[in-house]
Amino acid sequence: MTRKAIVLVVLVLMATITVTAFHSRHTIISAPVTARVTRGDIVTVVAATGTVNAVTTVEVGSEVTGTIESLGADFNQLVHKGQILARLDPSIFQTTLDQARAALASARADAERYRVAEAAADTALTRAARSTADNRGRLPGRGDRQTVGDGTDSQRRCDRPAGSVRGSVGGGHPVENDHRIAD
Repeated sequence: MTRKAIVLVVLVLMATITVTAFHSRHTIISAPVTARVTRGDIVTVVAATGTVNAVTTVEVGSEVTGTIESLGADFNQLVHKGQILARLDPSIFQTTLDQARAALASARADAERYRVAEAAADTALTRAARSTADNRGRLPGRGDRQTVGDGTDSQRRCDRPAGSVRGSVGGGHPVENDHRIAD
């Protein structure tokens, strides 16, 4: 392009910018409209698109797991305090309860069996104590002869005085014949 054409394009551009700037400053502003205050319905419609979020959101959960048997509320339904939202299938919990009851019955039966065994052991101990107490002063005397085999060993034991009765335990160690009841 020639020099004259470039100067002409620059002048036209500057003129366009000047005219646009002048008109943009002098736009006419309309005067405010005033009216009396009245009561009435607001007739304004808001049209918008987007996502609506709840002001308060509550997480609902269960302390136990299981299969849901029935639902008492639906999505976006208003619920009230104390309303049952879901029922769980009770069969799993019933089985666990039945097992616990059976274990309790078994433990009670074992406890009763141990009480009976304790009473039997107490009775046997009492009988043994009475028997020992009755026999404490009755060591074999001269008139009470026991014959074992040919009768010589029993005869020798019976002929000894009551204070000199001795026996042997284990490896032949002499031990006083002492009847004591261990408590």
